[in-house]
Amino acid sequence: MVSVLKTIQAITQKRDISRFQKINRYGVTAKFDKSKHSFFFSTPIYDTQRSALIEGRFIPKGNGYFGQGSSAEIFVSDHEINLHTATGKMRIFWKEKQEFVLCDESRLLRSAEMSIYPTFNGVLVRQAIENSVTLFFESNLIQEGEVKANSKFFAYMKGKYEPFLTLGAMYAENANGQRFYGLNVKVKQETSRQMRIEIKSRESNATRCAWEINAYEPKLIQDTTVESNRPTENNVFGNVTHLGRSSEYGTQYLYSRFDFTKLPAESKKNIRKVYWHIPYYAICGQAFEAAMTLKRFCSFGSRWDNKVAYEKTNIRCYRKNGFVTFDLSEYFLDTSGNLLERAGIVLRSSQSDAFGIFATADNYFTPQIIELEYQEKE
Repeated sequence: MVSVLKTIQAITQKRDISRFQKINRYGVTAKFDKSKHSFFFSTPIYDTQRSALIEGRFIPKGNGYFGQGSSAEIFVSDHEINLHTATGKMRIFWKEKQEFVLCDESRLLRSAEMSIYPTFNGVLVRQAIENSVTLFFESNLIQEGEVKANSKFFAYMKGKYEPFLTLGAMYAENANGQRFYGLNVKVKQETSRQMRIEIKSRESNATRCAWEINAYEPKLIQDTTVESNRPTENNVFGNVTHLGRSSEYGTQYLYSRFDFTKLPAESKKNIRKVYWHIPYYAICGQAFEAAMTLKRFCSFGSRWDNKVAYEKTNIRCYRKNGFVTFDLSEYFLDTSGNLLERAGIVLRSSQSDAFGIFATADNYFTPQIIELEYQEKE
């Protein structure tokens, strides 16, 4: 992850940002060019205990490395990743011992096979892959959870709609990082508290893969991908979308709904502009469009074969500094500058050769961001 301040600087291209302060666990306010802006991230960026901004660094501790997330303490050692929360401990472990070295101003743990980065509530792992990667999950929680999984994620559920933890398989890539491929997740439940997780690539040219594991936090944006190759599969906890056309997924869309109830009332007034900033990992072309859905959709029940229809609004994006950005002002503001609740929005590729791997709202390494630019006071 990149720090909150550096992320905002990348979006705005403003180095001198003044009056940078907390709004709530999801957002900060900043002032530049004589105007006030709020930036709300799709996952919390402040921790629950100290109410401090997440720094995204590892600290040597004992026989491993410690990191602070928004609701979890993270501990990485040579065989495992531990997440400690108020409800107990969870861990992902592997069989091959890793010799980690702390790099990049304490923002990276690197071994011969793995690179581990802190996220806002867990870690992102990039590692070597030869056909597949095998991981093991084990929980020591106050209560047992149930498994929810598909071909892209694994979730250990606290309740029907809320997980304790999510693991998302993101992408595979070739040796020079120029070609990107899909991944497939298979979960085998060995006991009520232990699972075997296999992350597999169908491409023989894949040499590295990326996956993310996090203790769950409620999201500012509810979303899911739907795809033509798996028309009956729901992907509510997937952390990336392979938007456009690909051999692994067919045609894929991203359905999203903004939960503005998580914003303070005073933040939803006197607004001039609403922007949606979506980070990407790979991209080809700029022909990506957003459209308003004709009715509300269910992020837990939406699939390709029952996807909600959308308007022919065709909101175009622009691309800059690792983000695609949509100006949603026309659709999310009334004439007085008050923020409007809408049924939903769908993101898709508008040309056959436009393709991108974008972060969803369940991505803790590079969260999506809603920016509100306020009207200047007279």
